[in-house]
Amino acid sequence: MIQKKANILARLGLALCILLASLAAVAQSVGGIYVNTNQVNNEVWSYSRTANGTLTLVGKYSTQGTGTGTSFLESQGAI
Repeated sequence: MIQKKANILARLGLALCILLASLAAVAQSVGGIYVNTNQVNNEVWSYSRTANGTLTLVGKYSTQGTGTGTSFLESQGAI
């Protein structure tokens, strides 16, 4: 019985540590920036922004698009 309680408390402690670490990471991030590429394989790049303006790449996500491959000025109004 004592072993079972200790196991439950250990799991709760681990879950609490993970939750607090996640909250600390979210608290440092004050915004986000998203960039859309126009390459042959379109992607959206996601950055998190901290209070001092530092950007950190969060991820690159494929849009499954093919892009136009042209200059930005030539494709104005394409979206």
